[in-house]
Amino acid sequence: MQIRTGHALRTACAALLLLDICEASYSCPEYSEIRQPSVSSKMFNISSFGGTWYMVATTEPTMPPFCTCSHNDVQIHELEGWYAYTSHATCEGKIPISVPVKGELSKDPSSPGLLHENFGLFNHTMSSLDPNMIFEAQYNERGEMVLAMTYACLGRLLPVPPIGEPKFSFNVLSRRRNWTTSDLREVVANATKATQGLLDVANVRFADQQTYDSCASDITV
Repeated sequence: MQIRTGHALRTACAALLLLDICEASYSCPEYSEIRQPSVSSKMFNISSFGGTWYMVATTEPTMPPFCTCSHNDVQIHELEGWYAYTSHATCEGKIPISVPVKGELSKDPSSPGLLHENFGLFNHTMSSLDPNMIFEAQYNERGEMVLAMTYACLGRLLPVPPIGEPKFSFNVLSRRRNWTTSDLREVVANATKATQGLLDVANVRFADQQTYDSCASDITV
């Protein structure tokens, strides 16, 4: 992975730290509080979560807003109990970055969407694993998963309490990238209503078809 630290990147990092101090407080919800029927053990199979996903809406606090066109390449190792993915993005319209993530699959058969993950380097995860909850999914007429919503509890980005509030990552992952911003706003609004306002979706960023078209040459799947 090659990352260049220019003025824009330094400014964004400073803004992220400031937000960590000043944002309103949320707490990590219990999975049972936000889990929808679409990810029940009767409907959801973790193996169908593998493959390429386009991140069409996100609040990911570790990704600067000038990094767009995000997509994840997910590998599921169900028998071994773990999964991994590489998150790709294009920053400042021209700088490609790739971040490896690795995690544990759910150990609770009744909650197959309750995952735990962290950055993964050299086939090892870093530090403790954070909850990453697949709380809603949509399927096509063949029963294939075409949309997944995840909510991750990241803890404090600043290590010493009481400085900084816990951070969360809300994501809408789609098999397609030809969305309009208005349609994505509706998806997020419906998710907020279904989870009774327990999710921190402030400052959500959208990536519509125009966004992905602008960096289509950088996307290889």
